[in-house]
Amino acid sequence: MMNVYRSALLVIGLGSGLLSMSAHAEQKENPVSDANRIHISITGSPETRYSARWRVTQNGEIQEYQEDNGTVPADYTYEGEALEGTVSMLSEGRLEIDIAKGGNRSRSATQGKGGTLQINVSGN
Repeated sequence: MMNVYRSALLVIGLGSGLLSMSAHAEQKENPVSDANRIHISITGSPETRYSARWRVTQNGEIQEYQEDNGTVPADYTYEGEALEGTVSMLSEGRLEIDIAKGGNRSRSATQGKGGTLQINVSGN
């Protein structure tokens, strides 16, 4: 689904001065429920390297995504009913993963080269 972003600038005259406010609005061609938005935030020790494989299920179809050499910090956002993932550390350090879906939040962490996290998220 395509997201369209738009920024607006509002300038109001007040006496001899100007008041400037900026607003950022997100518009979607096909709005999707927040219950189907899956946001993944990867943090931890700066510059920690990892690989990640994500399988996102939406409307019975599975999409696969892969990151072979990711670096902390990173964020991913997907739309779907379920997510399966494997994240493996490629370097020393600490890796923390925060997943938010439909108002729920899950956190996992691992430390040390070779550490692996298995992640499954489903439902609303």
